[in-house]
Amino acid sequence: MKKAGFNPIPLILGLVLGELVEKNFHRALMISGGSYSIFLASPISKLLVFLTLLSLISPYLAPFYRRVFRNLRRART
Repeated sequence: MKKAGFNPIPLILGLVLGELVEKNFHRALMISGGSYSIFLASPISKLLVFLTLLSLISPYLAPFYRRVFRNLRRART
């Protein structure tokens, strides 16, 4: 991974935490009776889901926002 220029830390985290996350995911689904709505039950979980989606979408929105802010700067001058 280092030879290709990738940081190995995310891979190590995935290997260490992957099984733990998967077990707890299945446990939450069993508690909720198979309903995914348990992941949006509290305000904190809603915020975390929103931030996750925002972090996945933001690279695609960045060029749009750059263009908008560039036009706003030009309009001020």
